[in-house]
Amino acid sequence: MLRRLFDALYNKLLSRVGLALLALALLVNISALIAVDSGVQKVELARGAAMQSRNVTAEILGIQSMLYEAESAQRGFLYNGDDAYLKPLNDNENVITARLAKLRGMVNGSASQQSLLERVRTMALAKLIELNKSIALDKMGQKDAARALVMSGEGKQLMEALDAEIARFLSHEEQVLQERIEKAAEIQLAIRWGFAIILFINALMILAGAVAVTRAMARETDRDRADLVQQGEREAAEVAQQDKRDAEELVRHDEREAVSAFDAVQREAELRALTAHLLRAQEEERRNIARELHDELGGTLSAIKMDILMGRDAASKRGDEKSVARLQRALTSIDSGVQFIRRLIEDLRPTLLDNLGFEAALRAMTELFSERTSCRCVISLPAGELNLTSAQSTALYRVCQEALTNVLKYANATQVTITLTSDGKRWALLLADDGVGLEATKQHRAMSHGLLGMRERIVALGGSFDVRGPAGRGTTLTAKFPVVEREEVAA
Repeated sequence: MLRRLFDALYNKLLSRVGLALLALALLVNISALIAVDSGVQKVELARGAAMQSRNVTAEILGIQSMLYEAESAQRGFLYNGDDAYLKPLNDNENVITARLAKLRGMVNGSASQQSLLERVRTMALAKLIELNKSIALDKMGQKDAARALVMSGEGKQLMEALDAEIARFLSHEEQVLQERIEKAAEIQLAIRWGFAIILFINALMILAGAVAVTRAMARETDRDRADLVQQGEREAAEVAQQDKRDAEELVRHDEREAVSAFDAVQREAELRALTAHLLRAQEEERRNIARELHDELGGTLSAIKMDILMGRDAASKRGDEKSVARLQRALTSIDSGVQFIRRLIEDLRPTLLDNLGFEAALRAMTELFSERTSCRCVISLPAGELNLTSAQSTALYRVCQEALTNVLKYANATQVTITLTSDGKRWALLLADDGVGLEATKQHRAMSHGLLGMRERIVALGGSFDVRGPAGRGTTLTAKFPVVEREEVAA
């Protein structure tokens, strides 16, 4: 009697537990929707922070560009004595001050960014003071003193120091942007995994609730005849379940070890693939920006130049020499702007690399490097057409560009040798200088961002990268990657 009463109470309890599990599953569904909505809001906040970083970068680059324009205005005034040249300086001075104040608010939450911005602000204001000082001296009739101030190199040194601070600020901002992007990605991944886990738990609870209710009904029907059978089955099931758990635990242990090793290899491969993708995206973005500058701004300047030419010819026919002179100065300024745009386009994406190929782009870059420095460049390339793919040409050009930048900054070298060879299966790039070597400077570490960027470019091509630089014996950079056979190749 007591046993039957106990079974009845148990069946009733089991039924209620099943219903409670089903109700709990419904609550879990509601909680999952709330959690997903909260996660989406966090992702949007992270994306907004990333966009803020891009806006900060745009502002600081705008300030740098306006300082260059102000400096050009100062030089134009000192050489020509025309107050019209001072308009960009006067206009940009107020805008620069306003942009610096705006940047303070944009990076208000970061002490490190505020510190870098304060140094940029101090140097920018000092540069404006230096420009205004030389102009004031010229207007006071002290032209020799003004020209001496310009030729002293103080303004150039100040601008170079400002460029370096801006570069550090942009590097820091790029790191902040990357961290924010990674945070957004982590939040998205957490949302996906959390949602999947909640769905799994929800399914388990629904299944458990349904099983509980069904079992309660079955027990109510079969409890009298199944007591002895269930007792034996439970005992056998416990033994079998224990054996199964022991076997499954051994299998899971082996699987965890195998998965851990596989995950490590897979993560490294994913990081390599991500780095290669980012490098390709960076090159594509540079190409797009250069194309837009060439098409949009170049076309606009050309149209303006044609209008000014027509205006100058019309003024010349009227005998208005003053207007002719002004329009001629405007043409000169337009030509300077066109040259500046061309230099900017070449820095973003060398046109020679896309139009004439790697060899022409490399020779042009080394010639310009030798003209700017006292370092001689010796190039040795295979005879005939270079069967390089577009990706290989871009990677080699960027590696050589970064290497020459490092030579200029750290090596104190007098000669750089660039050699490219191929045995039909692999390309081999050797770049050597006769400078102080890597070990002679603490500034240029073997794992610096520049060297890491070069290494990742070569690894993305399926190759290997090595750099050695004993103190006092120069630095040697070696990159090897496979030859790729295809129908169209970049020269």
